[in-house]
This record gives sequence, C-alpha cells and structure tokens, in this order.
Amino acid sequence: MKDHILVCFPMELDAQEVLQRKRHSVNKIDLFVNPWQAETLQEPCQVEDSQGSQPSTVVLLENVQETVEDCMLIMLVENISGLSEDDGDFSVEMIPEIRAAVVTFTGNIDVTKILAKQHSLNKTPISVYPYYISLGTALYGKEGPQVKKPDPITVPLDQYVWYYLQKNNSLTKAISCEMAKCNCVLTWPEPQCANPKVTLHPSAALSEQKRSVFQLIKTWNESVSAAFSHSISKYKAIQCQVSAEVWEAIINSFTHDEVMIIPCISKNLIVLVGEEVVVKSVERELKLLIEKATREIEREKQRTEEMVVMSPGEYAIVQSTGLEEKILTEFPALQITYDHLQKIINLCGMPEEVYKVKGEILDNIRKMAKKTVNIHPYIFNFLQHIDNETLSQSLFMSKQISAFYELSAEAIVLEGSTPEDLLKAEEEIKKELDYRSITLEDESVLQKKEWSMLTKQNCINEAVTISLAESQVVIAGCSQAVAKAFEELSNFIDENTQVEEVIGGKPTAVIMFFEKEKSSIWGDLQKKGVKVDFGTQKKCRVISLSGTRREVLKGATLVEQILSGLHYKRVEINEPGAKSYFKEREHFFAATAKQEFKCLVRLEEQPEEQLEEEQEHSNKGKPYGQVTIGGVVIAVYKADLSTYPVDVMTDAVVISVTRDLQLDKGLLSKALLNKAGPMLQMGLKEEGQGKIPEEGSVLKTEGYNLGCSVVLHAVVPAWSQKHASSQVLGCIITKCLQIAEDLSLKSITFPAIGAGNLGFPRSVVAKLLFDKVLEFSSKNKVNSLEEVHFLLHPKDTANIQEFSDELEKRCGNTVDLEAQNASPTLPGISSTPTQSGHEMTIGSVVFRVAEGDITKEEGDVIVNITNQTFSLKTGVSRAILNGAGKAVEDECAQLASQQNKSYITTKAGKLPCKNIIHFVAQDDIKFLVTSVLQECELQQYTSVTFPAIGTGEAGRDPAVVADDMIDAVTDFARNNSAPSVKNIKVVIFQPHLLSVFHKSMQKRERPAKTLARSLISKLKSFWSSEKPSPKVKSKRLLEKKIDVAVVQICGENKKKVEDAENWLRGAILKEQFQTEITDESISHFGDAENEELCDLQKKLKIALCLDGTSVHISGIEKDVWIASSNIQKMIHRVKAAKQEEMRAELLQNLIEWKYLEKDSYVPFDSLTNMHLEAAFMGKQKDISVVIDGKKYTVNVKVKYAVDEQGNRTSIIRVDKSEDQESTVLPATWDDMQNQRLKIVELKPETREYKCVQKRFMETCQSLKIEKVKIERIQNPYFWKAYQIKKREMDIKNGNTNNERLLFHGTSKESLTLINNRGFDRSYAGTHAAVFGNGTYFAVKASYSANDTYSKPDVDGKKYMYLARVLVGEYSQGTQGAITPAAKNASNSIDLFDSSTDNVNQPSMFIIFNDIQAYPEYLITFTR
Repeated sequence: MKDHILVCFPMELDAQEVLQRKRHSVNKIDLFVNPWQAETLQEPCQVEDSQGSQPSTVVLLENVQETVEDCMLIMLVENISGLSEDDGDFSVEMIPEIRAAVVTFTGNIDVTKILAKQHSLNKTPISVYPYYISLGTALYGKEGPQVKKPDPITVPLDQYVWYYLQKNNSLTKAISCEMAKCNCVLTWPEPQCANPKVTLHPSAALSEQKRSVFQLIKTWNESVSAAFSHSISKYKAIQCQVSAEVWEAIINSFTHDEVMIIPCISKNLIVLVGEEVVVKSVERELKLLIEKATREIEREKQRTEEMVVMSPGEYAIVQSTGLEEKILTEFPALQITYDHLQKIINLCGMPEEVYKVKGEILDNIRKMAKKTVNIHPYIFNFLQHIDNETLSQSLFMSKQISAFYELSAEAIVLEGSTPEDLLKAEEEIKKELDYRSITLEDESVLQKKEWSMLTKQNCINEAVTISLAESQVVIAGCSQAVAKAFEELSNFIDENTQVEEVIGGKPTAVIMFFEKEKSSIWGDLQKKGVKVDFGTQKKCRVISLSGTRREVLKGATLVEQILSGLHYKRVEINEPGAKSYFKEREHFFAATAKQEFKCLVRLEEQPEEQLEEEQEHSNKGKPYGQVTIGGVVIAVYKADLSTYPVDVMTDAVVISVTRDLQLDKGLLSKALLNKAGPMLQMGLKEEGQGKIPEEGSVLKTEGYNLGCSVVLHAVVPAWSQKHASSQVLGCIITKCLQIAEDLSLKSITFPAIGAGNLGFPRSVVAKLLFDKVLEFSSKNKVNSLEEVHFLLHPKDTANIQEFSDELEKRCGNTVDLEAQNASPTLPGISSTPTQSGHEMTIGSVVFRVAEGDITKEEGDVIVNITNQTFSLKTGVSRAILNGAGKAVEDECAQLASQQNKSYITTKAGKLPCKNIIHFVAQDDIKFLVTSVLQECELQQYTSVTFPAIGTGEAGRDPAVVADDMIDAVTDFARNNSAPSVKNIKVVIFQPHLLSVFHKSMQKRERPAKTLARSLISKLKSFWSSEKPSPKVKSKRLLEKKIDVAVVQICGENKKKVEDAENWLRGAILKEQFQTEITDESISHFGDAENEELCDLQKKLKIALCLDGTSVHISGIEKDVWIASSNIQKMIHRVKAAKQEEMRAELLQNLIEWKYLEKDSYVPFDSLTNMHLEAAFMGKQKDISVVIDGKKYTVNVKVKYAVDEQGNRTSIIRVDKSEDQESTVLPATWDDMQNQRLKIVELKPETREYKCVQKRFMETCQSLKIEKVKIERIQNPYFWKAYQIKKREMDIKNGNTNNERLLFHGTSKESLTLINNRGFDRSYAGTHAAVFGNGTYFAVKASYSANDTYSKPDVDGKKYMYLARVLVGEYSQGTQGAITPAAKNASNSIDLFDSSTDNVNQPSMFIIFNDIQAYPEYLITFTR
C-alpha cells in the first residue's frame, strides 16, 4: 500500500478514539485516517511492509509444540512452500516461549498460497500468519496468539540480606512493586529459612499483552532475573574478620543506624548489612577502627615510657611553637603529659616513636635561646610573688612571642625559641613592667584603715605589689596597674600627710625681702591652713611651711615661683676696709637703697652659698683629696649635689635615671629636678624621643637652673655579680667622659652612681670611676677636659671611706681626706727614704734606688746591658754572666744566632732571680728602659731590676742617666693604670750615684714637699759661693687678712638691683686711697719685716703688695697714710742693717777673726768679725760673742774667749792683705781722701778713656757717649776683696788667665747699689736667666746696650759697666742652676768657676759669687 501507514493499537478503545477525531495533520500535511479491514484486501499477502511496498516474505507458524524438532519443522515448510532450506530459500527460527516459529523466505516468494492453506504437524494444527519485521509482530487478525507463560524462576537470597529485609518491610514491598513492572510476582522465603530463596512468577498481566506477548515471553526470564538482581543488589552483606578483643575495643565507638550490624563473635566476624554504598563506607570505617584498635592493642603490648626533664618555661615554649601538636599529628597514639610538680614530660607509646620524639624534644631544648635580663630589685620582688607561667602567657605567648621567663637569684632568665623572640620578650618586660615610689614623710598614714583597704583593692588582681622601703612606698608590677595605683596612693598620701616644707638655699636678702615685701602672699597661705614661719637653719634664713601635704606643696610651689622671680646680686667689694666702712654706715645704705631703688641691701657676715652643716662650711667647694692622672685632675668632693655651690659646679653633671626617664623616682634625681625646674624633665623626654632607652644609654640635656651647662642622664642597670652590670657602668663612665670631651667641656662631676638603690658595691663604683678616668686620659688625646669631680654625700661615710682607700692606692701613700689639697703633677708620685736608698711611688708602680750588687737581687727579672753578640764580659755584664754560669752564656750564644733583636731573655742560671733580659747598649737610655718595661709587662713579670746604665765604663753623665731612667718609669706608670710590673729597682754599685738619682726623684715629688726658702735665708747666703743664690720674685702678695665686703641686694626689678649695686660700689670705692713707696731696700725685707707688714695689714684693714723694690698700699685713706709712715721706718732700718752687713762682708775679705775648735781655726760670721775688729781698732778690752750657740767673752788684746763656765778658747786675727802686692790700689786711681767710695770722671783725651771708649764702640757704633760719659769706680774695700779672690783662683787653676773685661747693662736705680756693693745676685732671674740664676756679663757691649738690660731713664740716658770678671774655668750653663756645674760627678765640691752660653764661643758669662766681678767703669750713653 503506497502512501499508507498501518497503525496498530493494543487496545480497541485507543483505536476508536483516533478514528473519532475530525482532522489529522503532521507538519501542516493533512492525513486521512481510516480503519483497516483485512477482509477488504483482495488477498492477505497483499499487505505491504512498513519498510517497503512489497508484501511480507516472513510468516509466523503458531502452535508449534516444544518437542518438535527443527528438522521436522523445516520439512513442513518445504512441503508447504515447495522450497528447500538447504538451497537457502528460507530459514526457520524457533520461539519456544510462544510455541511458534518464524520462517523467512528469500527472493520473491508469494506467501499468499501458504497463508491460504490449513497446515498440521503430527496431527497438531499449525496456523500461519504474515509477520512484519518493522512491527515486530504478526498480523493475527481478530484472534490473538496462543501464549504459554514462562516457568517460575527460583533465585537464592543472602541470609543476612534477607534478615535485613525482614527488619525493613518497606524494602520488600518496594522490590515487589518494582518487579511487578516486569510482569513478575515474588514469593519470599520463610523468615527463619536457613537457605532463603526467592521465586519469580509471571504475573497475570503478561497474558494480557496480546500483540507484544511474544516478545515479552521471549525475554521474560532474562528481564525479571536482571530486574530482581538489580533491585536486590542495592543491599549488601559484608563480613569483616574481627577478634573478640578488637571488637570489645571498638564496640562503643562503632555505632551506625543506617546499617545493620550483626556480630558473629564465635566466628570472629562482624556482618554489615544495608544499602551497598552505605555498607561499603561503613566497612571502610570499620576496617580503619579494626586496624587502629589492633595497632593500639599491639602497641599496648609493646608500649614503653620515657621521661624528659623540662622546666615549665621550656614546656610552654614547646607548646607555643606547635611542636607538641606536630608530634601528636605524626604519632597520634603517642601519649604526652607534663608533670608541673616534678618538672618532667612523660612520653608513652611505641619505643621507636617514644625515642624519636624524645630526641626531637631534647634537640628543641638545646636550640632554645637564653638571656639574662637585669631588672630593678623592686620589679624583681614583684615577680617573686607572681606565677611565672601565667605572666609569661600574658606577656609573651598571647602576643605570639615564643618565650618564657624564670627568676634566678637576682635577675630574670629568658628562654625562647629564637634570639628574636628573646629581644621581643625583653622589650615586653621593659615596657609592661614598671615601678614607682612615693616618698613617705608621715608613716602614720600607713596605719589608717582606708590605706589598708586601698592597698588591698589595688593588689586584688595581683597586678602590683605594694611595699615599704626606706621611708618610701614602692609600687611595682604591670605598668598600667602601677600607674593607677601610684595615682590613687599618691593622692591619699597627699591628702592625709602632715608635712613641713622648708624652703632654703636662698640668700638671706631674698628671704628677708619676701618676708617684708610679700606679706600678703604668705598671709593668704595662712588663711588656707598653711602655717608660715621665718627662721634660721644651719645659719641660713629659711621659710617653713607646715600643714597638709597638698596645700603645703601648692604653697611651696607658689613661694618658690615668687622667690625665683626676684632679682638678687651678691656683690663682693674686694677693697681693704670696705667691710668695716659698710658696717659703720649700714643703716644709711639700707634706707637709701629701699627709698631710691626699692631694694633690700644687707651685709653678709658669713658666706651663705655654703649650705652644709657648720663643720662642712670650711671645706665646701674645696676638694678634700685630688690627684692628677694623664693631665686630668681628679678631685674628690664631699657635698650634696642638689646644694652644690654654683661657683664650684662643673660644666657637666652625671646622674642616674630609670628606663622610663622619670626623674621623680630617685632621691638624687628628684632633688635635682626640684632645683632645675620642670624643664629638666621635659628636656629629657624630648631627648628620649618616645623610645625606651637601653641600659647603658646616656642622654644629654641642658642644666637649666642647676648652674652647669649639661646634665648627662645615665641609664644604669641594677647590680648583678653574675652579669655584666659593672661592665655596663664602666661603659657609661667612658661615654660621659667622651661626651664632655666632644663638647669641649673643661670639667665634669660624677656622684657615686649605682651605689644607692641599684645595689652596686661602693668599692666597685670607686674603683670603676678611678680606672675609667685613668684609662680615658691615657688612651685618648684629651684636649679640653681638665677636671673630673667625684661628689660624695657628707653623710655617706661608707662611700667616703671607699673613695679614700681608692685615692690612697692611686697616690701610693696615706691620704688625709680632710686636709689633703695638694695636687701632684704626676700620677701619685711620692718618695720616702729607705734603709739603703730611696723609694718613690708612681701610680701603681714602686720605684726604688739602692746600693747593692745586682747579682744578689731576687725577683722576676734583672737587666744586663751587653754588646751585639750578647757576650760582653766587662763591668756589670761580666759579674752577671759569671754569676749566672756557663749555661746562661750558652743560651745567649744560641739565641743570638737565631734572633735579630736588640734584646733576648734567658733563664737566670745560678742567680737568685728568675730571668735575665740581655739588652744591647743604646744611646737612648729612656728608649732602652721603656722597651724592657714593655717586654716585662708583655710577659706578666711583676718586678725588674736595672743597673745604673752607662755610668761605669761607658762614662755617661749620671744626672742625665737618672733623669732618662726615671722619665721612662714615670711614662710607663702613667700609661698603665694597672700594670703587672709593680716593682722597679735600680741597683747602684758606686755610692756617690745614690744622691744623683735621689735629686732626680725629688724633681718629681709633690710641689707641697718643696719648702720655700725665707727671705732672711737669701740674705744670709748673699756672699756665699757654696749656697744657692736667692731669686727675687717679681711680686710678693702678703697673706690677705682683709675681710671682703659681701653685700646682698634683692629687688623685683633687675635694673634697679644693678643700679643699687653701682651706687653702692661707688659710695665705698670713693673712700679708697692708694700709694706706692719705692726703695732698693724693700727687696731685702726679711721675715721680721714681712711679719710687721702683715700686722699692719690686719690692724689697719689695708692691702699691701710687694713688687721688687716697691710696696703698694691701698685702703681707707687715713689708714694708708699711717701704714706709709711705718713702712718708711722699716726701710731706714733695713738699709742701715744692709750697709752694716755689706761692710762686714767686705771687711772679712781683708781681716778675718777665727776661733779654735778641735784642731783647727774656724772663722766667725761676718758681723761678729766686724765687731771684733772694731773692738780691736778701738782698743776695747773685751766683747761678748756667740760660738756654737754659747755665750763667750773675748779678750781682744790677749786674744782668747771664755764661756760662762770658765772654759777658755784661743782666737786669732788674720790680715789677708798683709804682704800681698795684689791688694795694692791701682796707681791710676785718684787719692781716696779717706772715702769708702769715689767716682772719678775720665777725661776724653786720656788713654784710659780712649781704651774704654774703643771697647764700647767696637759693637756700638750707633750709640753716643755723653759729655759725662765714662766714670771710674774707686771702691778700695771691694777692690781688695776682688783681688784676693783673683789670687785664690789663679793659684787654684794654676794660671793667671782667669780674668776678662765684660759688659753689664743696668738701670739708673741700681747704680748706687752696684757702686757700693758690686753686682748683687739678688737680681738673678730678673731678666732672662736661661743659663743659671747668677749675674750675667756680655762679651759685646751691643748685647748689654739692649733696653731690656740697660733701661733708659726719664732723660733717655742708658748705663753700662765695663767690669773685671773672674770667669776662670767655665762650663755650659743650665736654666735654674744656682752654682756652676761640678767638674767631676764624684766630687760635688769641686766646681767650675763660672758658666757660659757656649763653651766654644762664649757670648756671655754667668758668675754665682759677687766677689768675682768688680765694676771698674760706668759708661753713660744714649741712642
């Protein structure tokens, strides 16, 4: 059928519904639907296949018995169709389920014939129907096929699944419903069946599927089996092997409601039943539990335990770093517990895990960083009361800092996982822990009930501790809690403390001004309950405020502000008589100052800047001990720094401060804060820049009101013997010194920093301060710093004693700290005589010089001066090598060949010392000694002994050797504050050298030990050649006995105060008068005259100043004139005495009286000699004299002396000029006419004049000789004395070539003196005394013509002598010499006759005996 489609419906009703529709279309194409009627077809075979237009070639044979063989069926088809199956004409397919067979024909076979016939097989009718492959069915017509239902199928069912399904009826119902869709009905087994099976039956609905029943029956068995398997496969029963022991371990932890758990413990099984997905998931969990439990059981059997000692801190760090968590993650079965009491960690588990973990823990502990942190003792005390674990958690762990702290004996020990953690932890400690102190003035406050409640309230959370220490309430703990408690407790103390505040330290004038002029101010204070008293304490005026602390402090601040606003001047009028003059008119001065200048003035009777106790007044501002080290003066003062006088205050002051930079915490810093003002605290905060400084830091601020330029605030750590606190303090001292030097400051003051609350031992502080100053001055080139003051509080006697001891060590001898004021020029140099020599202490080194044998010296080292081959065997070197023995000689030879050095060190051999240093002889002795000392210090020797190097066969000058050696020792001591070498000795073999070394040592002694010679001693030595020549000082200021007038001026206006000062000074100075008396005799005032001048000064309140030949007098006019009259009388007296003495000296050179003493005659002194000669010439019978302190009567005529006991002594008279042609006066002289002195003018035409003129003009051509130009000086006595001296020198020197004509320039004022007495050495050193303190003479006149020597008078005239001078044998002059040099060091008496500037070409000569020169001619000239 073309363009037709055959549609089959399973139900008749469906077909009828389609036919009843009026219109049908598909894709807008109209369709025509008609019912199909098989009868209408011409032939059944004409029905077209849906796949083509040809009739079907497939037929269905129905009602084929199941027992029919295939061959029988094939034969039936062949009979029906006449075709052959073997030829491939058709094929047959059996369908037993529906008792049918499908026959497919090939080719164009007309099946209509077959369809039209009736067929049978074995008498069974066979029906034939056309079969359409596209429809999958045959066209039966009205009758359906004959269907045979499939047989039931029996399927086995897992008994555990069946048991599970029984417990869940809904599941069996769901399966049955599912199978019904497959035309199947289920028969379930019996509930308790041992081998359950399910029977699958075809359902009744299968037969109703008429047209598709063939296909359904064909696949029913397979389909229902697959469907049932699918349904039942959702449920699964899994058996797990598990022992009863394991099941017991996991039964409580294994619970699942979504599966059924069936234990079969007897079979060591656990069955899980349920949905397959869930069962498998639960199975995995169960297996894990089983495995875990099995391991646990096995582990429990093998389990071991180990302990690791671990502090709570270490355990906390381990936890914070996650190590414990990491271990438990890696080894979950491992048990880790910590016992806080025993401080151990317990490990329990498998051995390999336990040991591995133990190793990790120990390694972690080993790698932990540790640090000791010093904290203030108050904070340490707080930590002792707090649980360190809790606080560590709060301070560190909570802030992700892996650290923990524990307390040692006196410090915090920090432990952390890394050094960075320790730094963070240290910062947290410093930031979060603090202390504050409140000075307690009234301890009764602590007895109040409210105080107890307040302290308990603040301590309730244990964030702070509150304690009492040295009259201070100390609050320590967490910073915020400390601040809160401090504020509350301070307020309470202020409100409940009755205090008295004494405002002192102000001049009396300021206090009196406030009392008189500011009564309204202090009256208001009294109205507020503050009692105001004006009184005197420690001899100073003070203001006392008493009342409640709060009001008193407010009042004190107000008073201090007012006092600070007043202008004050302390006027010192250092004029003689000013004080007594002011006293007489004080009422007038006070009234005028108030009326004219609105100021208060008063005379200060006692210095008020010294506010210490009375016994301290005399020493305030003065060091009670000092020593100079490396050019820096270390002075120890006893005073309170807060009241230190301004005039003694140094440029810089050092104080200690806490790390929070609060100056009100320490007693000293608080006192300084009160004195300096609040700007000191503000300046320090700004310097800190908001950061917490490290210990050892030094911050710098201005001094503000302290009187110093700079305050250095040092952050000093608390003392700890185990830690480096002393090292930090030492660094602080050095930093402060360096800052002072960098700022070009001249002085700095240190209190005993660290010796108070910080706990440093006083001895440590004292030693550190001295050591660091010495180290600084030695190692650094100090340019500006001159003084370092150590300031000790007067009441701290223990500190004073420690510094006293330390100063004694530095000076090397006992120091009286109350009286010692001298400053040695070198580090603690002092010398003392010993039994066989002399000893000197230089710093820490003891230097000795003694006679002896160096080979007998014990100790570490002796020094041998030798040659380049170290084999010298002469002098001392021979004695050393012979005494040491051949072994030392061999060692010298061996070392000499191996080393190319200037010295070697060997054993001592047979000598009692330990070693010998053999040093090659050097020209530079100082270098040699220095090198030896450096080697000894390097080898840590403690003692060394030198010979007197070069003073034997080498012939070196002993004085130079002594100076060089002692200079080297001094430098060594200066550069080494604590050397190993403590004892240095020089052994002297030649006894006379001992005095040479002693003189060199004396040069280095303290200036205080050099006694000044009195003026009378100088006069007595005037003529003596063997005694030092006196040196006239340019100025001699007498000891002042004049009271300085100190006037205090106070007012509110600065200019008014200054005006009052100017007026006051003018009024007093107006009464002052001064005059000057000039006379040559003043230069010869002795002790008696000085004492008389002092009496005048004290009595008349005047000031006297001696200046060479003049005395200056100043004071009140009437007193000055009285003093002037007295001094004139003294001049006349001294002049007369001097003239008498001069006559006596000259006479003694001509006539000498002597007395017999033992076996020889001894000369009388010059004055006694003159008195005896006068008695002799006057034919006086007897005269009284003194011999060796005893009174004698001399019979001049008989020439004997008798003492008071009748003992007789012979005397003689010696006329030195008798029979001596040399004493004859020159023939050219004019007649003396019985005169002692005659001055003769020379005429220009005379030969004598021309000779003198020629000598003068040789070097002075530009100068002019006046009309009265050359004068001859005729002094017979002096001439004879000179000639006698000349004759003695000629005899001594064995020749007559001892005299020279030399020039000497002088001033007009000296002419009379020189003409009468010759050249006076009293003026030695007046001009440039470079070559000795004697009288200078020039070879050339031009030299003496210099204005320095021949000083022009008012008319421009200059004066010069041409003198005869006995120069004799001369040597090189030296500065400061008082005699010519000795010709031989071994004979100090045999001296050269004079000194010169140049031995080879002298330009000047110096004599030290006035008789050695005669002023023959006086030349007067002009330029």
